[in-house]
Amino acid sequence: MDIIQAVNENFHNLSHLEKDIVNYVLNNPKKVSTMRIQDLSKETFSSISTISRLVRKLGYANFAELKYAIKVEMRASSDYASDTLDANMVDKIEQTIQSFYKNDLNRLYSILNNGGKIYCYGTGWGQSVAISDFSRNMVSIGKPIIQIHSEKELEILINNHIQRDDVLIIVSLSGEVSDLAKKLKILKARKISLVSITQFSNNLLSRYADINLYFETEEFKIGNKNVTSFTPLLFLFDLIVRNLIIKE
Repeated sequence: MDIIQAVNENFHNLSHLEKDIVNYVLNNPKKVSTMRIQDLSKETFSSISTISRLVRKLGYANFAELKYAIKVEMRASSDYASDTLDANMVDKIEQTIQSFYKNDLNRLYSILNNGGKIYCYGTGWGQSVAISDFSRNMVSIGKPIIQIHSEKELEILINNHIQRDDVLIIVSLSGEVSDLAKKLKILKARKISLVSITQFSNNLLSRYADINLYFETEEFKIGNKNVTSFTPLLFLFDLIVRNLIIKE
């Protein structure tokens, strides 16, 4: 089983600690592929039983099977034609940048600078990783973001905590978030500022949002596996931060 696919399919079932372990594994595949489960336990400050449960959640029988899957993906990755990937990636990034500057940026930064709290929620693992990087950059310019890690946390936020001058940013690949429809209606009724970040399309999330930002994704194959790169999303977040500095 493809490990990226396994993580995406089970992302909302993972605890914060399990997500930290997953991030370590994906950021250090070569190292993890030669580790014992005891070694990974020490590196991630987690118990062996926690790692074993995580492995089963991802659909692997045991840690050895997970390591084998990592090795298979590493071998497939080395066979990929990087020149084609680079050309396609540059094109997707350029499309994302062009789309960004077509927006009403004054309105966007008016919302982000209105003095309220900024919340950010990603509907999948790739989006959440990008949000974590965005959050670090925003803290560095004095605009801290509160990242929402699960749909349950989002529900609690909307029902109990979010205020009129706050802003919620939701990042979704397709924007077709039918499971969030009731929550979006509540935000609309309470006139809470909502910024959607999705692939370019007329989607459910964008129809409820006050500001719609779009990014292109790079999809490619590694061996016989389909992989989605969120690099253009990282560029989009970087544009937001850079222009926020300029607007101030």
